[in-house]
Amino acid sequence: MSAAEPISSTEEKKSTSHTEVTSISATVQSSQKLHSHINQNNKPVRSAKDQAVRIPPPLFAVVSNGVYRSGYPRERSFSFLKALKLKTCVYLGLHKVIPELKTFIDQEKITLYQIPIEGNKEPFIKIPEDKIIEALRYVLDTKNHPLLVFCEAGAHRTGALMGCVRKLQQWSLTCIFDEYRRFARDQIIRLLDMQFIDLFDLDFEDIWNDRTDLSESEKEETVKKARKFWLKE
Repeated sequence: MSAAEPISSTEEKKSTSHTEVTSISATVQSSQKLHSHINQNNKPVRSAKDQAVRIPPPLFAVVSNGVYRSGYPRERSFSFLKALKLKTCVYLGLHKVIPELKTFIDQEKITLYQIPIEGNKEPFIKIPEDKIIEALRYVLDTKNHPLLVFCEAGAHRTGALMGCVRKLQQWSLTCIFDEYRRFARDQIIRLLDMQFIDLFDLDFEDIWNDRTDLSESEKEETVKKARKFWLKE
C-alpha cells in the first residue's frame, strides 16, 4: 500500500467500567483545560489576549492533546486554526481543496494529506479499510502533531476514523458510538459507519505492518511513541 503524497510539504517543524469512564472523563477535562479557547458549539471565540474574534470550523473538537477534528474549514475560521499552530492536516474527501484553504495551508507551512474516501452509503458504497489505515498512520504518529482531521461535514468519514482511534484507545463500543452520534446528530446516523467501527480489529503494530519504506526498528519506534501517546503507556 502506498502512502498519500503530501500536497503541501512542511519544514521539520472496555467495557463501560467505572475505571474506563473515569479515564475518558479525565482525558476530556484535560483537553478542555489545555484548549480552553475552543468552542465546540461553533460559536465565535474572543481571545482574551488580543480581543480578536475567532470562529472555529463546523463540528470542531479536541480529540486528544494536539489532535483535532472538524468539518471543512472556510476562510472565516483561518485565524482560529492559525492559533492552533497546526503541523499537519488530513482531508478525507474526493474533491480538490478549495483555493483559499490551499493558500492558507501553504502560507502556514502545513503539510496536507488528502485521502480520497467516499462515505458509507447503502447498499453499494463502503469506506475502504486500507484508506482508513492510511489515515490512521498520519493521525496516530506523534511527529505529525498538532494535526487536524476534516471531511465535508465532519460527521461521517471523520466519525468513522475517530471511532477506530477510540477502539485503539480501548474505549468501549458504548462510549465510541455515543461520541459518533453526538457529532452526527444533525446528520443521518449511518449504521454502516457504526458497523465498520465495530468490525475494526487492528492494533497499533498492524497499522504500520506493510510499510516497506520503514525499517523494522523505525516501525517499532513509531509504534512505541504512538502507544505512549494514545494509551499513556
